[in-house]
Amino acid sequence: MGAYKKAIITEAGNQVLAKVVAGELTLNFSHARTSSYAYAEGTDYTKLTSLQDVKQEIIPSNVKVINDTAVSVRLLFGNETVGSEYLIQNIGLYVMDGDEERLFSVSAATDPDQMPAYDGVAPSSFIYNVSIPVSQAESLTLQINPAGAATTEDILELEAGIQGLEVSKVTGDGGAISNTETTISEPTNEVKYPEITASGGTTKAVLGWLARWVKSLKADKVDVSGGDIKDTKVSEFTASTAQYPIPAAGDSFKVFAGKVLKFAQDIRSTAIGACYIGQLVSNTSTNNSNLPASAAAVYQLGQQIAQLNSDKLNKSAVVSQYKKLQINNVLIQFGRLECLVDYYGRASITFPESYSDAELYSCIAVPMAQNYAVRSIINNGANNSLALLMDNEGAFPEYQSKIWMQYIVIGT
Repeated sequence: MGAYKKAIITEAGNQVLAKVVAGELTLNFSHARTSSYAYAEGTDYTKLTSLQDVKQEIIPSNVKVINDTAVSVRLLFGNETVGSEYLIQNIGLYVMDGDEERLFSVSAATDPDQMPAYDGVAPSSFIYNVSIPVSQAESLTLQINPAGAATTEDILELEAGIQGLEVSKVTGDGGAISNTETTISEPTNEVKYPEITASGGTTKAVLGWLARWVKSLKADKVDVSGGDIKDTKVSEFTASTAQYPIPAAGDSFKVFAGKVLKFAQDIRSTAIGACYIGQLVSNTSTNNSNLPASAAAVYQLGQQIAQLNSDKLNKSAVVSQYKKLQINNVLIQFGRLECLVDYYGRASITFPESYSDAELYSCIAVPMAQNYAVRSIINNGANNSLALLMDNEGAFPEYQSKIWMQYIVIGT
């Protein structure tokens, strides 16, 4: 078997490749030709546009992409039409550039094969796999001429492929679908988690059910960035022993829920017998022993007590009218009261607002105690107030002595 150099792409071939990569052409290897011409050492094969001394011409039998950097072309040269033997010095590949055929590459021999002449009995042939270095080969669009002759290797590969299909085919009893492409058929949008039947479903239907499950799970899942937990059940709580525990960042949900539960229990136990703001009473007339007084009610009561104390300290008394007589257009009012008298015999009486100055000056106040008498009655600076001065100055041993006074007011 002879030996050949790597294929050298001609300038015309590179121009065609540029169009193929740009998507303007498909890579269509139209012919392969052998040449018996031995080119001189140092020949620039990229400048060649055709081969000299062409001996045979065939259509490539198999063209395929090996990887992203190479395309392989298989060639079968038989001797059925060879009348005299020759040395296969060069193998040229030709491509179509639109309607024009161009020399694409040249593979020169370092040790050429000798093609024998056909003897009419047993034909001979040479099979060559020419590897063409092409960048971005996997993105190229190839066109194969079906008129190319199939080689023995082509047939063996086809048989191996058929056996592989037989082994990997998918049937009702099994088979691998790892590389099988298919469409999917999802259920309606109302069905979030479709029932997956045990048998009878088509592949696209089953895959559609699974796709809907995945979408629904992704939509419903709870993660650090969100999710809906309205229907999520917690199987257990982590009990908390702290009083009024506060949830903290980083707590698991069962720890968080346990703290909330303990907080609620503490609140409920504290609330037994507790007083709420709405239960406060703001008056001094309610006598319900189960209701507390508000600060306003306490303040009001304090003011009343303070006023009573103030009245005592000011040695004053408020008249309580209880009798009225009308005789010949003369109004006579009389009553009694308890009066506070100091050491010096001084006291004061405060009448209702309805009393006038004239009525007050016609007032007679008589102590209801033996040995005491009113020495003078004067206006106390207000229309309804009188200042009394008792006799027997210094006869009242206490700071404030209480004596009862009778009073008579004569008016018109």
